[in-house]
Amino acid sequence: MIVFVAVVSGLAARSIGVTRSFDWRNSSGAFSFGMDWHQADYVQIARNYWRDGLDMLHPRIDWRADTPGWVEMELPVIPWLAAAVYRELGYDEAVLRWLVWAASVAMLGLFALFTRQSGLAPAAAAFAVVAMAVNPIAVMLSVAPQPEPWSQSLSLGSMMLVWRWLESPSRPGLLAAAALLAAAALVKAPAAACGLVLAWAVWRRYGWRLLLVPEVWLAALVAVAPPAAWYLWARRFWTIYGNSLGVSNETHLLSAGMLWPPAFLAHIGFWETVGVFSPTGWVLGFAALTVRSPQRDFALVWYGAVLAFYVVAADTAGDGWASYYHVASTAPACLLMGLGFGALRDGTVSEWIPGLSAERARWTGMVLAVCTLAVLAATTAGALWLREVRGNGEALYECVRAARAHVPEDGWILLRGGSKVDGHGHPVAWDDSRFFAWMDRRGFVYPAEDAGLSTLESFRSRGARFWLAQPGELRDEAVQRAAGGWRVVWHCEGLLDVYDMGAQAGAPGP
Repeated sequence: MIVFVAVVSGLAARSIGVTRSFDWRNSSGAFSFGMDWHQADYVQIARNYWRDGLDMLHPRIDWRADTPGWVEMELPVIPWLAAAVYRELGYDEAVLRWLVWAASVAMLGLFALFTRQSGLAPAAAAFAVVAMAVNPIAVMLSVAPQPEPWSQSLSLGSMMLVWRWLESPSRPGLLAAAALLAAAALVKAPAAACGLVLAWAVWRRYGWRLLLVPEVWLAALVAVAPPAAWYLWARRFWTIYGNSLGVSNETHLLSAGMLWPPAFLAHIGFWETVGVFSPTGWVLGFAALTVRSPQRDFALVWYGAVLAFYVVAADTAGDGWASYYHVASTAPACLLMGLGFGALRDGTVSEWIPGLSAERARWTGMVLAVCTLAVLAATTAGALWLREVRGNGEALYECVRAARAHVPEDGWILLRGGSKVDGHGHPVAWDDSRFFAWMDRRGFVYPAEDAGLSTLESFRSRGARFWLAQPGELRDEAVQRAAGGWRVVWHCEGLLDVYDMGAQAGAPGP
């Protein structure tokens, strides 16, 4: 009964906000567990597929400047499917959320099946499923128009097939696991980390003989070729037009300068604690180390593969804002916590700890389990409350939406994005796409470091007309003088001023 209530509660939490369009309630501040810029990109790409044709090979963004808008990104399955639905049923941005919600529910269902397929003890399986049901990152991403729920569902399916292949090896089983892994990496590249689990499974069966097994080479080709082909194709849009959703215009890999102080390790540990394990959940995870079973080995390799990705890609995945990357940890972490709880409940862990009786181990396991689930559920509830109730972006959203009426549909907008370098001085994606999604307008965006009159004049000469001046941008005297000669078409005190750079102050509107 407790498991049923927890799972139903988790499904209910996953459904909050699924029916609404893209607005300001897409993150929850410091505990965002999502990235609203990427979600805004998906809104634009789906809208452009709907309007301009369902050519999946050419995803288009609105902050395209004077290019066709083709952008380097993961395979745009979600926005493409949303656009196909738009064409049949009419435009409704909630379709994007429904598609992600379905993948999130599937992820929970597949995980529950995997706990049974892998032969976890009933108590361990029940705890693992409940932990997954109330996991804050999984819940917060459940209606976010981002690729992670789809990618993780496919990864989980691949891991289920790898487990089955270990128990009953067959060529179709190995190729199916590789195919699902390729699909997961196409939807979001970090899923390729699970390839380490597939490689471990093959090594465990064949050892060095794997180099002589044709089906192993075929499986490697199936897993690697489709994602490699897509990302090589999509990279053209970066090299030719300079448009990317963070694939090539951001530094991802760990560098020597990051090793001291190793802040990336603190960020990884923070999100693994807050969003995946909880402090007491770590104790359950360590208790799993006392279990000698194939399930423990599999979960450890899986979790180790994900951690390896976090470290190798630390200049992105190890940043303080990169909470949503840690959804990749949830499945193996929940397996480990379930195994640890089972070991404590059965008293077997007492064999490893002198003076710990089986009875005391059982009580310790119950206390740790209750605390872990309570903390995870409370974190989820808090993040939902911050997003739904305390979100502070409504005023900006309403301001930008109202500005639409003062900017013609063919009027190109211009605005400031984020910083073009991170704290290590490495390039990062700085294109703030929210305004384009909210206004349904196309145009230009420049990095914060380039703000100034010369930048405005440069983009103005390329066709930009409506400048969305954000707080602080009018402090520059040269910008003030120039803006004084342009007509203000919309004003939101302390939030936004929209200038028509093609009309003098006092002139009639467009």
